[in-house]
Amino acid sequence: GLYLIKPSVFGIPITAPIMVKLTENEDVLTLSLPVLGLGNGSIQLGGPGIGGGYFSGRPVALYIHFKDEHDEFAEVKPSDVEVTVVSPDGKPLSVVTALKEKGKFVSEYNPPKAGDYAVDIKVTSVSLSSGKTCNASFVPLPQFKLSFDGDGLKGGNISKPLVFRVLFIDDDSKPVKVAPTLLGVSIVSDKTKDSVPVLVELKDEGVFEVTYRPATPGVYLISLNLLGTPINKQ
Repeated sequence: GLYLIKPSVFGIPITAPIMVKLTENEDVLTLSLPVLGLGNGSIQLGGPGIGGGYFSGRPVALYIHFKDEHDEFAEVKPSDVEVTVVSPDGKPLSVVTALKEKGKFVSEYNPPKAGDYAVDIKVTSVSLSSGKTCNASFVPLPQFKLSFDGDGLKGGNISKPLVFRVLFIDDDSKPVKVAPTLLGVSIVSDKTKDSVPVLVELKDEGVFEVTYRPATPGVYLISLNLLGTPINKQ
C-alpha cells in the first residue's frame, strides 16, 4: 500500500511529504538525506515493522539500511540509531535494534494486538518521522477455508514446471480477499532434503498459483504456511 512519511531534519519538518510504495523487498523505501556524513547517500527502510500487515501475535522486523553516495553500505554506530514504537492505546513497546553487518540494522518489536502503531526512527539528531505520521498497521486475519487443485499436487515430468493452486474461500465457496504475503510455500526433496525454487503468485482474489520444477525424479514434500505457521503438509 501507500504510506505517507513526513520526515524532519534537525527538528525542522520537511514541508513536502514523501509518498512511497512499499513492496515485499527489504529495501523498499529510500530517503535521500544528508545525514551522518553520508553526503548524497540514503537511508532505506523496509519490512513489516514499518509496512504493517496481518496481525500474527509474533515479533515483526523493521530493516534500516544506510548507503553512501557510491551506493555502498555506510559505517553507522548502533548508538546513533534509535527506534521507538507506540501501540494504538498510547503505550511504548519494547524495541530491540541490532547491527547485523556494516550499514544494516534490524529492529524487532511485538505488536500485542491489531491496530495502528506509531513508529519513530531517529538517527542522531535526524528524525525520519514526525509525531505519529509514520504508522505500521496490523489487521486481523480474515475467516477462510482452504481448497487445493492442480496437477502440481499429483506429480509429473521433471522436464517442465509443475503448477497447483491454493484457494482461500468462505463457507459459501466464494473467494476471500487476502494479501500476497499471507501464504508461504516450501518444497523439498524427501530423499536429499534439497529445496526446490518456488514461485508463489496471487493471481486473483483469494487465488494463489504455485509453480515449481524438481531437478530430479523422486518424492517431494510440499509445506504450506500462513505467516510462518505451518498449515498443511503432504
